[in-house]
Amino acid sequence: MHVLESLLAYDSLSQQDVSRVFGIDPNVLVGLLDDLEALGCAECRCNPHDRRRHVFHVSPPVSRWLRRAPDC
Repeated sequence: MHVLESLLAYDSLSQQDVSRVFGIDPNVLVGLLDDLEALGCAECRCNPHDRRRHVFHVSPPVSRWLRRAPDC
C-alpha cells in the first residue's frame, strides 16, 4: 500500500526514484514492482523525456480507489 501511495503522490517515479524514497536497493524493488504490475495495480511506461528509462504509475482503477480510501 505504501508503494502505491508513494507512486500516486509523486507520480511518474523511476525505479531508482522509488528505491530512494524507500531507502532500498533498486534490485530488491524490481520483484515488488513486477508483482504490482502483474496484479494490475501499477503500470510501467517509457519515460517521455528519456526512452532508456521507465517510470511507474498507479493503474487508473487503483488510483481511484486510493483517492477514495479513508486514511488509517
